Amino acid sequence: MIVIGLSGGVSAWALASASALGAESEETAARSEDLQKRLQGTRTASGAALDPAERAWSQKKTSPSGVLLLETLSQVLPDNAYVTELTLQKTTMRIVGLTSDAPALIAPIEQNGAFAEVYFFAPTTRGPDGRSFWFHIEARVDPKNGAEARP
Repeated sequence: MIVIGLSGGVSAWALASASALGAESEETAARSEDLQKRLQGTRTASGAALDPAERAWSQKKTSPSGVLLLETLSQVLPDNAYVTELTLQKTTMRIVGLTSDAPALIAPIEQNGAFAEVYFFAPTTRGPDGRSFWFHIEARVDPKNGAEARP
């Protein structure tokens, strides 16, 4: 008799647990579907649904201009800084070069308004002459301000 009662109790508990899991599963599926719809809407808004030529034009309009970026850097950096390498990938700019005062380069780049999150991405080391230093700076370029900002 005790075994039958215990078996009935365990069965009732198993049914209640399965019912609760089923409700959670349905709720999770509904949230997943909602997130997929939102993601699809974001892709459409960002140009994923555009044909390749329209997508390229859209990316060109929203990406920073390399020529204007170079012009802005040439006006912002002091005369004792020599850029030997400039890399622009989407909105991430990296510059490498020589200067007599590497830490003093960060503030003018940040204060320009075209760049954000400016930092050294590699150690600053002594140059070949012993008086200059190699610097490696990375910054995020604001596509709107990066193409229009002036020091």
